[in-house]
Amino acid sequence: MKINNNFKVSIVTVCKNAELTIEGTITSVLSQNYINIEYIIIDGKSTDKTLEIISKYKNSIFKIISINDTGIYDAMNKSIEFINGTWVCFMNSGDYFYSHNTVSTIFNNYPHTNNLKIIYGNFIINNTTIIKKPIEITNIWKRMILCHQTMFVKSEILKENNFDLSYKFASDYDFLYKTIIKYPNDIKYLDLVIAKITTNGFSEINSVQTYQEYKSISLKYNNNFFIFLYHFLMINQRKLIKIIKNNIFNE
Repeated sequence: MKINNNFKVSIVTVCKNAELTIEGTITSVLSQNYINIEYIIIDGKSTDKTLEIISKYKNSIFKIISINDTGIYDAMNKSIEFINGTWVCFMNSGDYFYSHNTVSTIFNNYPHTNNLKIIYGNFIINNTTIIKKPIEITNIWKRMILCHQTMFVKSEILKENNFDLSYKFASDYDFLYKTIIKYPNDIKYLDLVIAKITTNGFSEINSVQTYQEYKSISLKYNNNFFIFLYHFLMINQRKLIKIIKNNIFNE
């Protein structure tokens, strides 16, 4: 049974050559029992069977765009002009909502007001049963505190502040950081599992570069020696982990 609500929710999936994962994400979104959803897919000119798979569901998808982009955040920015919803969630190809009633639970069972700018929750990894919770919001200076697949953002905020394309690996971190600074009392955590995500994502694969961008972003908003030292140590830790993994793999 589809459940209606006055809030229109926009779900956005950006993808490129995702024939192995896109269908699961599409069915996860389309199976939501919250009726007031518009689904937008931004494809980066896939050359595999991704568009063929997407076309099977075209009658249920609000907007399908296949266009060249410079990366994931450019694709996310391109979706913003098509968004009509009050709230927006970016659900990557290969990631899924936790259950068919996730969106309806969020928008029908939890109180929120028009003053809220971001709501976010928990996740599980690779279909395990272990619930992962976000880091405390006060630790935003360290790194990304949540998975953006578990985050619903007011569309008005996205339209005011696109993702900064000068950051290739952590623009969502920059977006979240400056939103928290601007609206510290309008960010709400829900103790609810929202998404099932896969590991080895874009930021994880490029962890050294990601942490270098965390450093740059954090120092932009909090320029002090302690934060510089913390990020210096974290970047070198990531470099060491990468060296160890590469040596084990090569053996």
